[in-house]
Amino acid sequence: MNIQEVSFHSREVAIPVSLTGIPDFLIDAAKQKILHYLQKKYPDREFDLDSIYLERFSHVIWEDTSLGYPDEGKFYEQVLTPGYEIHFTVGNQLFIMRTDATGQLIVCPSCDLGIEDLKAE
Repeated sequence: MNIQEVSFHSREVAIPVSLTGIPDFLIDAAKQKILHYLQKKYPDREFDLDSIYLERFSHVIWEDTSLGYPDEGKFYEQVLTPGYEIHFTVGNQLFIMRTDATGQLIVCPSCDLGIEDLKAE
């Protein structure tokens, strides 16, 4: 039985889960979102998918569909929402993304890039 870290109501508990890994389509979608962000924010720099590295991930159960980052004034379904927190690096910059099992992706709002933190590959 595989034990993975699960977060709920800001507490972390170890529970048995049947997941052995994260679905490839979620990793691919997250990398595409990071690449799109980089290309839009820094149009004079070149980035590609090979420069985005998966560091780690954990299975998480969010307490609602905001995945822990609600927008003010927006309504979110109050249902337990299984998903992942995924950590990527580009150069020496960390990106933290949250996702549900369907592929909704949210970039951690505190992950603001500085161009000096990125290495052109």
